[in-house]
Amino acid sequence: MNKIPIPKKFKLFGQTVKIEYDEQLHYREDTEANCEARRNIIAIQPNCKAVPRQDTQIEQNFFHELIHHILISMGRNDLSDDEIFVDTQ
Repeated sequence: MNKIPIPKKFKLFGQTVKIEYDEQLHYREDTEANCEARRNIIAIQPNCKAVPRQDTQIEQNFFHELIHHILISMGRNDLSDDEIFVDTQ
């Protein structure tokens, strides 16, 4: 599916976070990636025929959502809600 070494799952603050690739994410939620911290999921729109994406875009989305997840796990929803802060990686 993608050539980037994004893990299928990882541990964060003692919780297992799963990475899910959702070919309908762009259409269903009008986004390329989403952090569902309560469910310990990072959803990513993969490269597919309907939504062509470069590996670098997918990788950037992963790290962006990872930062959201870290901040939420730290109780810093105020920083997680600040997209400019989160995007300054």
